[in-house]
Amino acid sequence: MASTQTRLVKARTRRTALRRSWLGWSTTNNAQDLDEIFSICDRIAVIYQGTLSDARPIRDVTVEEIGLLMGGAHPEARKAASHAHPA
Repeated sequence: MASTQTRLVKARTRRTALRRSWLGWSTTNNAQDLDEIFSICDRIAVIYQGTLSDARPIRDVTVEEIGLLMGGAHPEARKAASHAHPA
């Protein structure tokens, strides 16, 4: 269970992101809590193995699609992985 301090920081971060979005600012949110992301974001992109997917409107994606993107199921990640040099 999250500590009180963690919950306060999350709440403050969420309020700040929402205020900035109302002002037309762009913000970046790095989170694993998809419910939180869906509640505060209007667009979403996923980084997988150093490759950024296309940003898509949050209303056009499902949690399942985000999970697939997080697992590398987007064309950009597959291209990058196929061109990667073995270690």
